[in-house]
Amino acid sequence: MAQFENTLYRFTAKKSSYKGIQQVKETINVNDISKNEVLLKIKAVALNYRDFAITTGLYPIDIKNNIIPRSDAAAQIVQVGSGVSDLKTHKTTLGAASDGVLSQYKFVPSYAVNKLPKDSHLIDEEDACLVCTGVTSWNALCGAVDKFIAGQTVLTLGTGVVSITSLILAKATGVVTITTSSCDEKFKYVKEFCD
Repeated sequence: MAQFENTLYRFTAKKSSYKGIQQVKETINVNDISKNEVLLKIKAVALNYRDFAITTGLYPIDIKNNIIPRSDAAAQIVQVGSGVSDLKTHKTTLGAASDGVLSQYKFVPSYAVNKLPKDSHLIDEEDACLVCTGVTSWNALCGAVDKFIAGQTVLTLGTGVVSITSLILAKATGVVTITTSSCDEKFKYVKEFCD
């Protein structure tokens, strides 16, 4: 497996639509792995607002030409560079800042990889979504200097995935939650599954 073909997708238009995404075949050489990199086999990718914004021209920052879309994925570690000691063949998630993860295989810096618990009950598609929604929610509730504790009150605005994830995490810590929604159907979901 020193060298093999990798199928990936590139966004070939600077600003248009998802129709600018083209399938490409490129060769990967396993020996090209650098000291602090990890070679991943991508199992599932998440679709975030950032991805939508890039492919529709709404992203406020210039993107490089022929960028690989999708920023978050669940993956399996295939190989680690010689300087990587804390990661082995393991199930992981990652968030990519530049080239994305819509690819069969991907070299990434080891610091971009988050190990998942071996006993996780989540499937790959759910794991891929943890990077954006899970980390955003966790940081809002637990990453601050003054962390939320049982008995305090948290307001989640709307019923999008970050709000729902925040609601679930807040309830797990014993925080009193208040949720807003402009959609009765989504509010019904919140009451049914998050109460």
